[in-house]
Amino acid sequence: MKPGYPAQWPALFLGLLLGLTLLLAGPAARADTTVQQYTSFRGQVNFTGTEATMRTAGNNSYSNSACSITGSVSAKLSGVPTGATILSARLYWVGSGNTADNNVTFDGVSVYAGRQYTSGTVGNGMNYFSGAADVTARVRSKLNPNTTYTFSGLSIDNGNPWCGSQAVVGGFALLVVYSHPDEPFRLLNVYEGFQYFQNSGFIINLGNFNVPNPLPSNVTGRIGHITWEGDATLSQGGENLLFNGKELTDSMNPAGNQFNSASNISGDYSSYGIDFDAYTLNANFISPGQNTATTTYRSGQDLVLLSAEIVAMPFVGNGDLALSMTRTGDLRVGSTAYYTLNVSNVGTDVETGPITVTDTLPSGLKLVSTSGSGWSCSSAAGSNGATLVTCTRAGQLAAGDRANALTITVTPSATGTYTNSATVAGMTGDGNTGNNTATNTSSATDPGSSAVVFTTEVCKSGDPIVTAPGDAGCHRFIGPVTAAAGTTKIYVTSVAGGRASAVSSSDYTLNIGLAATCQPYSNVALTYAQAGLGLDCKGSWKYVNVTVPANQPTGTLPNGSAFFYADVGRISLSLSYQGTVMGTVDFISRPTDIRFQTVFRNADGVADLLGTGGDSWKKPSPTAFAKAGEPFTMRLGALMADNNYAPSFGKEPTALKGVLADNLIELNFKLDLFAADPLASPVLPVADSDGAIDKLVAAAFVLDQGFTPNTGIAGALDAKARWFEGGYLAVTPYLSDYLGTGVVGGPGKAVKADPARIVSATRVIGHFYPDHFESRVVAPFACTPDMACPTDFAPVGAVYSNQPFNFTVTPYALPRDGAEQPLSLFRNLAGLASNANANVVNGVVYRNVGMTAAVKPNDITSSPLTGFAVDPANPLQTSGGPYEFPAMTTNGTYALGNPFVAGSSAAATGGRVAPTLFYLRANMRERLSTGPTTTKDIFVTSATLDTARAAQYEDGLMAVSGRLFVPNAFGSELLNLPLNLAEQYWNGKTWVTTATDSATTTGDKLVPVTNSCTRFFADSKSATPSACNTGAVTALGGGVAIPLNNGVGRLGLKSPGRTNIGAFDLTVGGGNAGIWLPSTRARVTFGVYRNPLIYLREIYR
Repeated sequence: MKPGYPAQWPALFLGLLLGLTLLLAGPAARADTTVQQYTSFRGQVNFTGTEATMRTAGNNSYSNSACSITGSVSAKLSGVPTGATILSARLYWVGSGNTADNNVTFDGVSVYAGRQYTSGTVGNGMNYFSGAADVTARVRSKLNPNTTYTFSGLSIDNGNPWCGSQAVVGGFALLVVYSHPDEPFRLLNVYEGFQYFQNSGFIINLGNFNVPNPLPSNVTGRIGHITWEGDATLSQGGENLLFNGKELTDSMNPAGNQFNSASNISGDYSSYGIDFDAYTLNANFISPGQNTATTTYRSGQDLVLLSAEIVAMPFVGNGDLALSMTRTGDLRVGSTAYYTLNVSNVGTDVETGPITVTDTLPSGLKLVSTSGSGWSCSSAAGSNGATLVTCTRAGQLAAGDRANALTITVTPSATGTYTNSATVAGMTGDGNTGNNTATNTSSATDPGSSAVVFTTEVCKSGDPIVTAPGDAGCHRFIGPVTAAAGTTKIYVTSVAGGRASAVSSSDYTLNIGLAATCQPYSNVALTYAQAGLGLDCKGSWKYVNVTVPANQPTGTLPNGSAFFYADVGRISLSLSYQGTVMGTVDFISRPTDIRFQTVFRNADGVADLLGTGGDSWKKPSPTAFAKAGEPFTMRLGALMADNNYAPSFGKEPTALKGVLADNLIELNFKLDLFAADPLASPVLPVADSDGAIDKLVAAAFVLDQGFTPNTGIAGALDAKARWFEGGYLAVTPYLSDYLGTGVVGGPGKAVKADPARIVSATRVIGHFYPDHFESRVVAPFACTPDMACPTDFAPVGAVYSNQPFNFTVTPYALPRDGAEQPLSLFRNLAGLASNANANVVNGVVYRNVGMTAAVKPNDITSSPLTGFAVDPANPLQTSGGPYEFPAMTTNGTYALGNPFVAGSSAAATGGRVAPTLFYLRANMRERLSTGPTTTKDIFVTSATLDTARAAQYEDGLMAVSGRLFVPNAFGSELLNLPLNLAEQYWNGKTWVTTATDSATTTGDKLVPVTNSCTRFFADSKSATPSACNTGAVTALGGGVAIPLNNGVGRLGLKSPGRTNIGAFDLTVGGGNAGIWLPSTRARVTFGVYRNPLIYLREIYR
């Protein structure tokens, strides 16, 4: 800027110039794709995002810095609340250029644009492109999605006509949609396309909303947009975003300047060429009952491209809950019956929860117990002697899903007709309340005024016979019993008029018959009454004497009335006297726990070693079990009190079909899944307070086949599973209910990192190791044609010899449904002596990732190339503890022989090494179990070993020798002297300008060559070259880095002034051009006179 001119003139001048350039460029062409609805989400949803520009400066400067781009950027995502579920993550990118780049690198992995867009925009070759890709799996894989994401590999054209119009654009935006219980119910639509506007605008008609009426004051909507190429200096008050006709503004986006290269989604005031903004929609913008809306985009002189619009509106959900009730067992005084309540969501939207079922038990219908996985119940006295049973289920219930059954166990206290009624309610809108209530009416009968019943205790004469555990009196035996326990006592009591009744005034001995039927039947007899009296479980009668003491109602059978049955299922026990059946009781024999018997690989049957409670959950280390994602089988059974497995377990659904309700006989297995650290003492869960690790563990677990009976092993059930994560998987199996008697096994109430989460039934499985690694490189610049970069296993770009480049190593599981699965819980262990118990055996280091350079991705026989080295100050990150899963990213270099020596003559060419292709390879040694006591060493690598997948897991670079070419120059001492700099590489025959690099800068650090200066520039002022007066050699710019756009840049030397003539040799340094771009030696002479027009042309061309 010249002195005396107002400070704002440069920006005004550039604005006018850009506007004139765009107007003269030709008539506007219609964008290829109109923005329209792409996808939709309903529920407790919201969105957030982040962005980063690849431009290094804005448009408000005279220099070409607005055209300068960088090859790699990063941005931090924020705004995903703790406990949220990631529903979608969508990556958008944009570039100026005539050739669309649909492959980029995001967060260290290669991403391809599933949806591709281009726009002719203003014509005359000034074209743009955009890509969109689904990166949900990548974002979900993070322990905390609020982290930093990298982006690179995007080819952008920053030359003319874009640069001349200051219309270069490149960068990315990440849109993340999530659900969370604290969000209001919304309908969130994503609109997508690639639509430009300039000196015009357009309206997007939005629909399918259903805003609540009335609209609660705390319920809001949100809107966001992702636009490109906006300029803060060209608004002229004409840039607006309107929702329902009202302008959206905030402190970062003032009225009339919406598209201004500032993004409020991330608080970024310097998102050059990117606008990712979001606004809250309150009652000023939306109306109760509204079902349509409009957004209006307007721009004046500024050219803007719209890629995506996100609109989240409050919505009346339709989570239609339906309740059904069935009864199992007749209502008989003193006997139990079961009411099964099923809640289904027959609506179109998720029921956000919690769901509440209220069951009103009429007077006389006594509550015995409640059961149902996921339900929490309580009871209270209601009106007219009723009992109100209130059961709550937390969490969502998706449309079309059914909650786990809720079972209410009751017993009638007297004969009569009983109507049981229950209702269900949720939190989401329910437009159909007609299916929210269910009833069941039935009459209760009394088995007789004089009978014999089984009781749990010795009764006193006159005691009322009761069933409910909390009632006072003598309790009828209704079970259940613990399989193989031998501690259950079942007494025989005489009953008259519902009370215990004495048999005789003197001791009285009766000969009674006993019979039992068992379902399922597995040829296991039960013992009752006396040793050796085995009831065959087929209903056959056995007889035994029982003595009833004088004036007492209860007789004690031989052997203390002990009952023993070493199996599980439903038992019917009957008593007869003188040929008449006097009483029958049906009850359940249940296991003590659910335990894994074995876990083994499907491919070869090799069993996982140790990891049970009997082993204190320890694991042999470092011994691996299976690849992440490799199929394995888990075999479990029902453990009885004698530590044997019940032989009939698994047959219940078939044997009891029609006897008990379907929901009662279903074996609904649950698995508590979590990561574990078996090297700790004691073994500990690996979990965090917000449940993020637990979510990763659960999301990576796939049950290919549920637990089904093993036809060859009685009582064993097998399930086939895969786990797409690394490390150790802890699994605790349990039953949510066993034949109506409640939960069997499980982790209790201990969750997350509580050591009590590990219980006797927990099995620690693993180690699970990666299938392969992927090594992804950020190329400093692109290949050029004469580098001869191959198309087969194409490298990602090129790098100068000794130039640092960033790379990331990511471990992967086997593909899941054809998609790559990165591991989030992989631990790269350091090879330290202190890790002897973890990964070092006899000096051999396991589970430590090393890096080499390979000839080809599918070549594992050639020796590694010797030129590659990892930055010794920053090796690949290792895990210092069970909660550390660091991203493995750092810098590397590749050194070619005989580099160009700084200060050499530009003519020096001899002995340079031709461009050399290398691929970055990750390797890790693992120790795989092959049997109970045998192992073998294997190697996990990034090499392409599985040709069937046709995958390339390691990136390549073309390494080239480089230099900074500084030309000889001469001119008048009265004028500044330009030096046209060029970064060059050796193509094997000659030095070539690196036209594909615009990320490098050099400085204006001038280094005079010792004893090369003459006259004004020499200390001695001698005409003979001698020691230099370094202060006399100065550059224009005052230390500002000089961008080398497309490999070239210009450095200005300050004129020494009238009569100050002389010469000197120099080299140039500074900027980010390091030792990989050594400067040539140039001779500069001031005091040579030529036509002034030539000087002007050289300075300003």
